[in-house]
Amino acid sequence: MTIHEIRQAALKLVYEWDLGGEGGDETIFGLLALTDEGDIEQAKAMFDETIAHVDEIDRLVSANLHGWSLERISKVDLAILRLGTAEMLYAGLAPGIAISEALLLADEFSGDRSRAFINGVLGSISRGREA
Repeated sequence: MTIHEIRQAALKLVYEWDLGGEGGDETIFGLLALTDEGDIEQAKAMFDETIAHVDEIDRLVSANLHGWSLERISKVDLAILRLGTAEMLYAGLAPGIAISEALLLADEFSGDRSRAFINGVLGSISRGREA
């Protein structure tokens, strides 16, 4: 499985968690098409890292929304923003790569306008962290 497919699985876990799930083993095996133990562990690590920092991530996302609130963002877009921010800030992924990966997820899982919105928010977070 590619890292992009693993990232897709992690996104599904973050999304499911936001809807009230816990991202536990039942979800991992029921929701995801992962069979390799290493892939499962990698997706779970991405999920765990995101959820461990979700309060700080949400504060950063909120601060960079410019006229929006977290409640107005679609759950899919919020999951993409959370995962992208976590990868940028806590997983050590270069901001440009984290943003590009988030945009690929937006293309696959979200609406037409989401790409520009997600790019703007993550770019703003990245620039704020560099300052």
